[in-house]
Amino acid sequence: MNTILIATVGGSIDPVVHAIRQTRPNHLGFIASRKGEGTTTGSDVEIPKILGELRWNGPAPLIETTDRPDDLGAIWEACVRLHDRLPSDARVIANYTGGSKSMSAALVYFALRRGWELQLQVARRTDLVRVTAQDAARRVAVGAIIAHDVRQQARMLAERHDHEGAALLLEGMLAEHSLEGALQDVVQDEIAGYRFEEALEAYDFERAVALLSNRSTSLCRTHAATWAPKLKNFRRTLGWLASTSEPAPPRIGDALELVDFLVETAIRSANRGRFDDGFSRLYRATELLAQVVLRHTFELRTADVDRARLPPDLGVELTLGRDGKLKAGLTQSYEILSALGHRAGRRYTDNPSRLLHLLENRNESWLAHGFRSITPSLWRAHGEPWITWLREAVAHAR
Repeated sequence: MNTILIATVGGSIDPVVHAIRQTRPNHLGFIASRKGEGTTTGSDVEIPKILGELRWNGPAPLIETTDRPDDLGAIWEACVRLHDRLPSDARVIANYTGGSKSMSAALVYFALRRGWELQLQVARRTDLVRVTAQDAARRVAVGAIIAHDVRQQARMLAERHDHEGAALLLEGMLAEHSLEGALQDVVQDEIAGYRFEEALEAYDFERAVALLSNRSTSLCRTHAATWAPKLKNFRRTLGWLASTSEPAPPRIGDALELVDFLVETAIRSANRGRFDDGFSRLYRATELLAQVVLRHTFELRTADVDRARLPPDLGVELTLGRDGKLKAGLTQSYEILSALGHRAGRRYTDNPSRLLHLLENRNESWLAHGFRSITPSLWRAHGEPWITWLREAVAHAR
């Protein structure tokens, strides 16, 4: 791999010469001042002296200059120009010992943004005079600075419920930068928190339980009291709905917590701009609500309807599946609930057009059966009323 040493150049060539000798790069890059406003000369005149002192016989150095050595913006632009000329696969080391304070500051900030290594010439000081001799190139630890910036970016992603993106960002940082022990623990805790939220968003409750049980992070201490009973409830409800042998949750309200959670994740999907996904989750919540009530209150499974448990005069046409079992779809389930006298069912049959209108909009989504993209305005017009309908229906079912 090619190593490129980029150095800011000031009035003394010694720190730059020492850095190059000690680092032994394949290529050189310089950021220097040139004659301009208020200056009779620039540090660019020192570059030939540096090369001569080194007896440099490598490739011609990349040089960018500015006539405004105290202007951060001008030096930043020089850094950009230099960056654009670098090979894409190079290891870049930025030595910011020489030059004006603004040149050093701009190079450090640019290097941090680009992921370059930082280097400084250091020596034992007996006074406040600049480094003049016996200096050594030392790699500068930038992990804490990088971590501050990346953690802030991760928090911004998490605020938009992009927990996977936040976790990946922090994991990438840990792979590239060494952090002090306590800070590394903090970042690992944050990753665990984002991965936990991601698992919840994907309804991967097994993985959420595993993350919550991991005592190497603080997740167990901070979330167990709230989430351990919820996750136990969710898993028990899903196990009960998926089989004929699992015991029912003690109260219907325990099972309905899963419907509430589906609605919450639909809202989070919409907050991320994923309105089609939000509609799909609301549809599943509406279906799940009917499944829970039919099973818990009337011992009826929508995947295998026991006709003997239905009213004899039921005017609902059920679907015969390939397995020979009677199936009840979403609207059929609510019609059955109405025929059985349940409030959630009567609420549907008293005004069926209200829910049917919401379902039609979902069905037109290209994630369902149609070719329509759900826009923010459509979400406000139909998604938000659907959430209200669901919350009212859950209240009637409890």
